Amino acid sequence: MILLSDPYSSAGAVSHSNDWLVLLPMFKNGGFLAPGTISAHDGRWFVPPWGVNGGAPAGRSRKIVEKPDGTMVNHGNKVDAFAVEAGDRSNFITWGGGWGDPLQRASELVAQEITQGLATINGARSYGVVGDDAGRVDVAAIRAQRALMRAARPAELPQFNFRPDIETLHTNRESETRRPVPVQSVWRLHELAE
Repeated sequence: MILLSDPYSSAGAVSHSNDWLVLLPMFKNGGFLAPGTISAHDGRWFVPPWGVNGGAPAGRSRKIVEKPDGTMVNHGNKVDAFAVEAGDRSNFITWGGGWGDPLQRASELVAQEITQGLATINGARSYGVVGDDAGRVDVAAIRAQRALMRAARPAELPQFNFRPDIETLHTNRESETRRPVPVQSVWRLHELAE
């Protein structure tokens, strides 16, 4: 099997973070030139990475094989020997949760990320940043947006942001992952003790 790998890329959406750590959804894509098998041993497909110190949780990771006819096959994050054919494309999508209060991130840094293609105008709004594709920011609009966002959230941000809750994860699992519900482990401690 031969994989022709594309460069890493980002979704262009920003996860909440502070000035020294930006965690984005990353894509590692590639096309197969010959048949073979692939393995994936990755986590966070069911419970997304948490946000820390005021940051937001990330999205679920996904591993998808795109067939030449456009069919998308979600092969899951923990799988061995998944068959691929020549012409298939592999899409590994991973995330990291945000770190720190997004409203304290310097708007100039977010604007720079917009011009670099690391953030979109819409993604920048999660930081309360109002700007354009050229990286110009509207300082007055940023102050107003951040004031509205602060007023709508708790005064003290959680150390860990575990959202969404497990019931919501189960409810949205099919539409977001197209994967079956994970099987809960059953521990037979009484048998181990004997």
